[in-house]
This record gives sequence, structure tokens and C-alpha cells, in this order.
Amino acid sequence: MSILFSGLLIDAYGTIFKKRISGTLPKISKKIIEHHNLSMSINEFVNLWSKIYFSLESKYLNKKTFKSIYELNELSLKYVGEKLKLNIEASFFVNDLFEELKNAKTYTDAKPFICWLNQEKIPFVIVSNIDDEIIFSVIEENALPIRYGQVITSQKAKSYKPDVKIYHLALSTLSIPKSDILHIGDNQSADIIGAKKIGIKMCWVNRNKEKLQISITPDYIVSSLLDVKSILR
Repeated sequence: MSILFSGLLIDAYGTIFKKRISGTLPKISKKIIEHHNLSMSINEFVNLWSKIYFSLESKYLNKKTFKSIYELNELSLKYVGEKLKLNIEASFFVNDLFEELKNAKTYTDAKPFICWLNQEKIPFVIVSNIDDEIIFSVIEENALPIRYGQVITSQKAKSYKPDVKIYHLALSTLSIPKSDILHIGDNQSADIIGAKKIGIKMCWVNRNKEKLQISITPDYIVSSLLDVKSILR
């Protein structure tokens, strides 16, 4: 049976692993609020932190002064402290945030899907905005059959999705024509927009029946990684 796509790019957090930074921020923000006895809601703190974070991400994207996701979170939290006139121990709380990500478990469909790809000899590359240390730790912790060369991180590419540079590096790893590659991910901005910017087909893993918030439509929508099999065959 012929395969529709001969290579895959696959997102990590939210697609393979259950946790995302965005989903972990409220927990860490709650700890900071309680530690400093702040009179603001968790949502207010998360929104402030996120706003500063994304402004820094845009500032350092593709620059010689590129900063890793850890560094961006630490720096943005320090700026939050300055804005609130607090002495926040940024590294302490960011370490806590990244420990949460290190301890993430896979979705139940993730390992069977990856094993199936290996069995069918369908090449794939994991493309993630997370740092090297975290992604390789969580891969090992979950005993996933993914090799070092099959992972491209923002730290390695010095670029964050949806920027095209990280996608270019992942595509060069596969050495397969773009028309034969499918990107699989859960994030509407990083994954859907990113894949469309680089000009490859996109499969949106919409596990929680989210509404599409962007004008770009993914080529495929699935609720499980195992549903991708029917797209590939």
C-alpha cells in the first residue's frame, strides 16, 4: 500500500507529551502569588508574564543574542518582578516550571504511533520549542524510541516556531521534498501557521475539540495520533 507522505515533522508538547508551558504557567504563577502575597489573580499574572515573554521572544528571534526557552522564561519573569516592584527569584520558579515539563507523561497514543512509524520505516523529526536538556530527558523518561538525530529544538535551530528557520533545519534533516512531508502538531500558532509559512501540509491534533482561532485552516484534523495512520496510508 502506498504512503501519501514519506516523512513527518512532529511537535512534542501537547502532541506527544501531555503538558505544555502554557498549561503549566498557572501552577507556577499561583506559587509566586502566594509566596509574595500578591493581590492579583492567577490569570492576571499569567497574562502579564506571557505578554512580556512573547515580546522578548520576538526581540531575540534569529539574533546573535538568541536566548533559549529557559533563558526567556527567566528573563521575562525578572521583568515581571520589576514591573510589580518585587524581587522574584526567577531561576527558582523557572526551575520549578521546567521540572514539571521534564516529568511530563505521553498521551496513550504517542508511543504506539511512534513505534508504528519505526516499524513502517517512515522517517520523522521531532520539532520543539523546548530546550535540548528538557526534550531529551522527557524522551528518555518515557522510553520513546526516538534517536538524538531525530530531534530539532529551538535551542539547536536558534529559532522558535512558527519562524521558518527551525522548520528549514528539520526539513534538511529529512532530505525529503517538502511536498512529501506532513507536519503534525497541536498549537494553532506554532504548528498550523508555522507549517503553512514553510509550505508543507499540516495535520492539527485537536484532542480537546478547540475552536480554530486563526484564519488558516489545517489540511487535516485528528483527535488522536493513531488517526494519522489513515492519512498516511
